[in-house]
Amino acid sequence: MPEKLTFRPQQAAALAAGPLTGSKKFPFDLKVLTHGSDRDEVFALRYRAYRDAWCIPLDATERYSDRYDDLKSTVLLAAYDAGVCIGALRINFSHPSQSCSTMPCAGLYPAVAGVKSATPGRMVEMSRLSIDPTITNTSYRTTLYASLLRAGFMAAQAANVSMILIATKPDWIRFYQYMLGFKTIGEPAT
Repeated sequence: MPEKLTFRPQQAAALAAGPLTGSKKFPFDLKVLTHGSDRDEVFALRYRAYRDAWCIPLDATERYSDRYDDLKSTVLLAAYDAGVCIGALRINFSHPSQSCSTMPCAGLYPAVAGVKSATPGRMVEMSRLSIDPTITNTSYRTTLYASLLRAGFMAAQAANVSMILIATKPDWIRFYQYMLGFKTIGEPAT
């Protein structure tokens, strides 16, 4: 499998330009970054986004990653505009024969173990969604957010996943319930 894979949604021709490109093409490129890829830009973006939201403390490295980013079963989706990383989403895959150790939310939500044992196939957890905090255009942010999620769902479908978990902020739980039909399996945690 290549370390980087670029793809564009089908509606690319119908979308107007993003705020950074100034052209009539799809406003950003989406890339799949695997374990061997250079992911430093994603960790720097994640730091800026989480720091801007006051979710993490200051760190001299200005990078935010954890041990789940280093697993071979982890894939990062990254959005680039004019060569600059502006959005990212982490996807952690778990094969039925694996323990919950590949699922970052398992340590916070004990119910994940029960869901995993009841799921007949592969599971995936999508987390660490990050969007450049300097992007203020709501339409562009929404397009970026939706494109990252759609790409995550496409990756899950391509991997023949039986269950998708979303680790999200409490503010977004209703969105996933009402718009995508997700069910809450654990109470919000820090």
